[in-house]
Amino acid sequence: MKTKSRNTDFWLRVWVCACMAIAAGIISNPVLADGAEAKTEMEIWAKRFEIRGGILGHDTGFLRQAGPRNHVYAGNVEVLFPSPSVLSFAFDPRPNLGISVAPDADGISFVYAGLNWDIPIYGSWFLLAGVGGSLNNADRLVEADLRPGESKRTDRLIGCHALFHLSLGFGYRITENTNLHFYGDHISNANLCDNNEGLDQWGVRLGYAF
Repeated sequence: MKTKSRNTDFWLRVWVCACMAIAAGIISNPVLADGAEAKTEMEIWAKRFEIRGGILGHDTGFLRQAGPRNHVYAGNVEVLFPSPSVLSFAFDPRPNLGISVAPDADGISFVYAGLNWDIPIYGSWFLLAGVGGSLNNADRLVEADLRPGESKRTDRLIGCHALFHLSLGFGYRITENTNLHFYGDHISNANLCDNNEGLDQWGVRLGYAF
């Protein structure tokens, strides 16, 4: 159990470092994108509201192996707000607020909030990365919550209701206002509470900015 928790914590740190490295590297590297042009595009999108939504495969496994809920799908809706000037030093991230609903009885639903970066790569292609926190409705958090006959094979034990939320994606801007992107997110507690099995989702979302 400790080994799995440490592995999840390790990949959680890798995820955070990768998001920061991608943002800093692409913005400052003229080979990947012209500095002034990329910054201008980021600034333009950073000042817009946007709604994103789609369908995600629930408990699909990325930072860890797929679990007992990998046959479940979740609906995801997220609202992004214009980046306040106070965050300009951090490359203009947009505050976000979202919800992921897994209607199946075996699913775990959660709400989340944090910061999101859209990073131009080439032409209409971009990367997105986000970090923040979440609250979930899981009713099995630790081994003590398991009922007679239940096991970790049938329940994802994520330790606590308040978890970190990390996201990553790759998208294409269809028009000035719309984009389509492949999106994934991860929730876990970084070993701040037992257990720390985490949960991953991957799928496709459509965004509309205004």
